[in-house]
Amino acid sequence: AELVPLYERHGFRVQQEVDASRDGEIALGEHRTSPVVSGIVRASGVPVGVTAKTAGTAPAMQQKGIQIRDRASGQAFYATIAEDGRFDFQGQMLKAGTYDVFLVNFSGFYVERVLAAGAKPAGTSFELAGDAVHLTVEISSGLGRVDGVVLRDAKPVGGAMVLLVPADGSVSPFLVYREQSDSDGTFSWTSVRPGQYTAVAIQNGWNLEWARPEVLKLFTVGGEPVHVTADGHCKIAVNVQ
Repeated sequence: AELVPLYERHGFRVQQEVDASRDGEIALGEHRTSPVVSGIVRASGVPVGVTAKTAGTAPAMQQKGIQIRDRASGQAFYATIAEDGRFDFQGQMLKAGTYDVFLVNFSGFYVERVLAAGAKPAGTSFELAGDAVHLTVEISSGLGRVDGVVLRDAKPVGGAMVLLVPADGSVSPFLVYREQSDSDGTFSWTSVRPGQYTAVAIQNGWNLEWARPEVLKLFTVGGEPVHVTADGHCKIAVNVQ
């Protein structure tokens, strides 16, 4: 079977699965539709490709891209970035839902915020409905580092699951940093997006459905607040729960 594009209308791409080994008809009355998503990457208000060539303040464009991940299903979609900073998810079957936006192969850079025409933006994500969407992905440099130790009664705890959860109320599991404490209780994240977080250490946490918002909330209440700055380095101690 093959997924064959039929036509585009009002920002939708219509496709139908057909069996190339058999005769058949293409039914335009029953089809799946996918909104067309495109956009541009900017650093300090300038398209990344232009910035890289002139000021040298943004990364080169070769083999770099944008990934959007469906928060409900976890399915990821990838688009390469052109020299002028533009990208297009043309031909990919996207469905309605909330998508988190990530950079691919951008060492030292992170998505600062996402603007969306035709969709509802929310921080570094957007809600896709049914219209064509144009994204403006604003990026910045300066990832932070977090080193820490997990404790119980002032003694180190190894093998605990450690989470760094955004404090802005985000419910996306793809925006949560996850690590395991070593035998001496230590852990480390070397590339953390600047912002406010809550660090949580959970004994035997690998068996929990930690990605569920209602489960996370049970533990973040007793977590440790963390403020990560651009190019900053902070050290923390987290009591295991």
